[in-house]
Amino acid sequence: MKIGILLLAAVISLAAKTYTVDSVHVKSMGRVQWNDEGASYDWTGTRFDFSFKGTSLALRFNDRRNHYDITIDGTSYPTLKTVIGDSIYTIAENLSDEIHQIKIERRTEETWGITQFNQIILSETGELLPAPAKSPRRILTIGDSFTAGYGVEHPSHDGDEEDYVNTSNTAKAVGSLLGKKYEAEYTTIGFSGKGLIRNAYAASPGKEYPVYYDRLFASDVNLDLKIYRPWNHRQFVPQIVIVHLGINDFASDKVAPADTTTWIARYEQFIAQLDKELDHPAIIVCATYVWPNDFLKRSAQTVVNRTKSNGYRTYYYSYSVANSALHWHPSVSEQQTVANGLIELIDKEKLWEPVAITSQVQPSLNKSVSFTRCKEGVSIQSEEPMTAELTVHSISGRIIQTIPVTLTRGTQFITLDNLGSQPIILSLKSKDRVISHSPVLLTN
Repeated sequence: MKIGILLLAAVISLAAKTYTVDSVHVKSMGRVQWNDEGASYDWTGTRFDFSFKGTSLALRFNDRRNHYDITIDGTSYPTLKTVIGDSIYTIAENLSDEIHQIKIERRTEETWGITQFNQIILSETGELLPAPAKSPRRILTIGDSFTAGYGVEHPSHDGDEEDYVNTSNTAKAVGSLLGKKYEAEYTTIGFSGKGLIRNAYAASPGKEYPVYYDRLFASDVNLDLKIYRPWNHRQFVPQIVIVHLGINDFASDKVAPADTTTWIARYEQFIAQLDKELDHPAIIVCATYVWPNDFLKRSAQTVVNRTKSNGYRTYYYSYSVANSALHWHPSVSEQQTVANGLIELIDKEKLWEPVAITSQVQPSLNKSVSFTRCKEGVSIQSEEPMTAELTVHSISGRIIQTIPVTLTRGTQFITLDNLGSQPIILSLKSKDRVISHSPVLLTN
């Protein structure tokens, strides 16, 4: 720590009341791991709400270089800009000695290390109050840089890394705007440059968006793929899911766009995963024009048509904005335009209303076919004969191999070559119907 910060900590400790951050007093939104030292997280958009009685507020973070929006009683305070390491930050002094409501929302995408929010430091007579009540409404927004609020506050297309850090703000991106509009609990899992099966400029193969989606910490993927701390999806089960993926799969004339057939099949698998893990939510598939081929809109529409016909609650949302902010990303007002269109769709379709589910919705073939992974391949159990095509995908969606199969009633073994112990996803297509299987590991 810097000397100035050490002196500040010493002064505060002489006449202050310090609380370790915990879930009893602090409400979190986003992927947070609670421990004895506080809250650990690394996804952009993570938010904390709490209330206290007292005249001053300071916060202790063990952080990297991140920025936070802070409001006290609805009034915006200067952006909190943390430094690398364990530091104490004075947020407000000389407040009225009454109850205050605090909201802290992370603006930035620093996913090369985990942040620890350790302490809340109040005036000597201050008191941290129980956490605010949670809303019954929940929204999950997942996707790329548009979702993360990349450079949303920048006034033009041109800028450098410093502009990116200073003007990105997930708190002003579509997921946060929707959450605040509906007074819902909201989580944004946005990651710039990521695609469904191909990242921007085909960078970082094997680290496409689905690899991050199941993780508690995005930095585990960035730093060491061998570390796997899964996110427990039962901790946040939304009624509405907004998916914004595909721009990075198809953009740029410098590298080949993603194969649309593979992309559509992978998206169908991803929707099946979301449906199963999140108890059949309404899933809105977003699309916009992508230069130079405009593949995204019609491919996304195909995904919605197919999944809807298989019983999933999918909806198509296409939008167009000028992308006037940094590096051709939506500005604050353009993010609001996109949010307004989503609000119109949500209200029109009455997506907040409870849906009676009489049975688990699955694609039609799921009722008659099941997979079992073995060392040498896969066993397929079918209740009906069929001629089909078995495709083996990596968990990033890349096709490893495609095999024609003729199934009879009962169990058949299919040999799969050179897979090792890597996780795979299987899809079986017959008469334009697709059955997908979630990632499976080698069975010893």
